[in-house]
Amino acid sequence: MAQKKKEFFSNWRDWTQKNRSWILYAAGVLTLFGVAGGIAMLPDQVALQAVQEGQTAALVDKNTAVGAAGAIVLLFGVLFALRPRELVYFIALWLGIFLVYSLLIINLMV
Repeated sequence: MAQKKKEFFSNWRDWTQKNRSWILYAAGVLTLFGVAGGIAMLPDQVALQAVQEGQTAALVDKNTAVGAAGAIVLLFGVLFALRPRELVYFIALWLGIFLVYSLLIINLMV
């Protein structure tokens, strides 16, 4: 059992190292589209989390929120480019992209 798990992570690390450029390209394109959409469509003040009925939202400046989410993706993209075998950087990169799009979903659809 432990050997299968070790082989899975080893294969995963090899795959991320082999496809590093494609992963970074896809992450960059998705981030650019998300940031451009966020700057174009979001109101001046955005909420970072969905609020329940009766609660007041803690609002933040749009440029600060979108810039911070983009900076997270940039940071982990650079770290992943330097060390593609580290799965933590890979996962954090994609969670940062999720954060960019969650800003859009929370403020435009909810």
